[in-house]
Amino acid sequence: MHFMFLATQKRLLHPTLKRLFINIWPTFIKKLMLKRLSTKAKCLDNIITMMMSSSYKEPNPVESLTEVSSAKMIDEFTVQWTKPDGGVGGYRVWVGSDDSYTTLGPDQTSHRVTSRQPATQYTVRVATVVGDIESEKRSLDITTSR
Repeated sequence: MHFMFLATQKRLLHPTLKRLFINIWPTFIKKLMLKRLSTKAKCLDNIITMMMSSSYKEPNPVESLTEVSSAKMIDEFTVQWTKPDGGVGGYRVWVGSDDSYTTLGPDQTSHRVTSRQPATQYTVRVATVVGDIESEKRSLDITTSR
């Protein structure tokens, strides 16, 4: 746009350059923008194709989600699970109805939950994560001791 302003100034540019900027420049910009849009559309098509293909797969959920039944504490508990078949990038663990979760590494197959209310039921949900893709959540209801 700055070039078009300059092209319209009589004293700044030669008449041939003026025609170049006034007539050709807008067409060049349109073609450049269309090419960029086309490239972005192709990238988006590739992403959608990858996601729709059979190679895109949700990770397998954890197996055998259980409470570790050592000496039960009043305000804490530990859950454990079996690592599923397939790739595992880590785990997400939710406790109660809160949407916040704890992220664990791929080799951690248990989680200790502390600072809870005595004699209260909690729902623990665990999902396998690969990248940003989450598996189906497995859940377990646990009640703390009195």
